[in-house]
Amino acid sequence: MPAPNLKIETLNTTATTTARSPSYLRLLLVVLGTATFFEGFDTAIAAIVLKDLAQSFGVPLDATDQITGPLIPVGLGAFGALAVTMLGDRIGRKPLLVGTTFLYAIFTGLTATSQNLAMFVVFQFFARTFLLAEYATAITIVTEEFPAERRGRALGILTALGALGLPIVAVLHLLIKDTALGWRILYLVGLLPLVAVGFLRLKLKETERWTAAKADGSAMSRHRIRQVIHLGHKSTMLKVGALYFFSHFALLGAVTWWPFHAGVNLEYGEGTIALLLGVAYPLGVTGYYLAGRLADRFGRRRTGTFFLFAGLIFGITVFQVSDPKLMFPSLVLAVFFGFGINPILAAIAAELFPTALRATAVAFVRSIFGTIGGIAGPIVVGVLSAAKYAERFPSVPLLGNMGNVVALVALMNIPAAVMLWKLPETAGRELESITSLESAGEPAGVPAAPTGPESR
Repeated sequence: MPAPNLKIETLNTTATTTARSPSYLRLLLVVLGTATFFEGFDTAIAAIVLKDLAQSFGVPLDATDQITGPLIPVGLGAFGALAVTMLGDRIGRKPLLVGTTFLYAIFTGLTATSQNLAMFVVFQFFARTFLLAEYATAITIVTEEFPAERRGRALGILTALGALGLPIVAVLHLLIKDTALGWRILYLVGLLPLVAVGFLRLKLKETERWTAAKADGSAMSRHRIRQVIHLGHKSTMLKVGALYFFSHFALLGAVTWWPFHAGVNLEYGEGTIALLLGVAYPLGVTGYYLAGRLADRFGRRRTGTFFLFAGLIFGITVFQVSDPKLMFPSLVLAVFFGFGINPILAAIAAELFPTALRATAVAFVRSIFGTIGGIAGPIVVGVLSAAKYAERFPSVPLLGNMGNVVALVALMNIPAAVMLWKLPETAGRELESITSLESAGEPAGVPAAPTGPESR
């Protein structure tokens, strides 16, 4: 059955763009770094203060299935982020980034005032909505502004800033946990992006690719999701979406529960946990930058596959060892490889779609597929690790043992790697030559012809 006539020519802009100056590109990374940093910071708060939240709202610590309850509505804020991010293809990247930064900060600050679990969930739902929209917009801007040979490492640097959120939250939590406000102080820190809003307005430029798309009329098209899933993009969307689902299922299933596992199951002191996270994460974050460089040099698929399998191994390890001396190097490597896949995912999601649909496509795979995987992974770990199920089904060794459950969840990296190899290679290609290689008829198994200087 032929695809609906949605005028494919309006979706591909071939306008030549002027290269940005190196100083502006450096400024761009600093400005957009606030978006990715606070995405990681906000996500990390939920993981670090999970035990505190349970105590504040009267949830027993051994009822891990009940603790996962709030993760569902809060995580669904990503669906709202899809609708918000789609505006970036209509009104531009710059105004959307400024608006989402402001609204995210407001709702994160309001979270600190929560008097009950319902208020916490509502405020965090909207905070996540605007935060994820801000993150997707930042990824889109970097993808459109950086030259092909540097795009991977730029995304590596940008996403690495997000990973720094967890160790900083861990250290701050150690300092404020015994104060009158406790965990609420961490959410008040989320007000800091408000300071950056004026700076963004003054310094940030609209991307030339979006401006060119607007000039030829494609940036003002409607029915964006319909356009993404038709005209050759449907297959690409499903494959990229599956890659996001499986990788987020495995990664967040472990990340969300490690601080809880270390404190409750391993009985690590809060100082030990803060020290491990505060030192191991900054060391492990170098994986982001290296992944970006390797992805530019050797391709997205080869580098991504290596990081997925290494992440699987060390992700399991940090839930199987108990000695802090063994935990430290294991945690460094788990962060290095587990989070290192993120710049590769970001590059693939943004590169395979034309400028007129890029923000919508990035938001769609992250907000739909990534969110479902990111919610399902922690819920599966929480439910299967609950003590009551181990007591009810003693013959099933998996139940009630968080380490074994995480090992099972980590295996989702295998189908993620399979999906990665079903996509075409995009390293070294200018965006105008990519659009969607599959829709142009290039088999997924045929490597792209690199154009960057490192490939020559």
